[in-house]
Amino acid sequence: MSLGTFLKRLWANIGEVFNRLGGTTGIIRLAHETVEKIKNFVDGPAGDIVVALIPGNADDRARDFLSEYLPRILILLSAVDVSQYENQDEATKAAVKKINNLPDDARKVIYHGVGALVTEKLSDEDVSWSDAIVLQEYNFKNKNGNVK
Repeated sequence: MSLGTFLKRLWANIGEVFNRLGGTTGIIRLAHETVEKIKNFVDGPAGDIVVALIPGNADDRARDFLSEYLPRILILLSAVDVSQYENQDEATKAAVKKINNLPDDARKVIYHGVGALVTEKLSDEDVSWSDAIVLQEYNFKNKNGNVK
């Protein structure tokens, strides 16, 4: 069997697993939408950046998690010095800007990492880190979040 055939079969099997996940697919899509909002963030008038980054379809549990942890995650990943900003909101905006201005390869690593971490944590760790990485990659590659 050629490597190409093997990879096609593997990818098809991942798709089958994805489709059997039921409610977890909503979490995977929510994580994807969150990453898309980070990618497309445009600094506007004063306001809560976290609210801007949370998808509108997030349930209360997801909204609470993202409100608490997303700023921390973004600040840590960007290595922004929080002491240089008036508040966490300003530091989070700086973190998103810094991440979005990184070279392509670095941004990809961070975006996939954020998507996988959100997936893992919102699934109450029913989805392992390794599985979350694979599922996010599958989700990103297949119609950019519109998995059948």
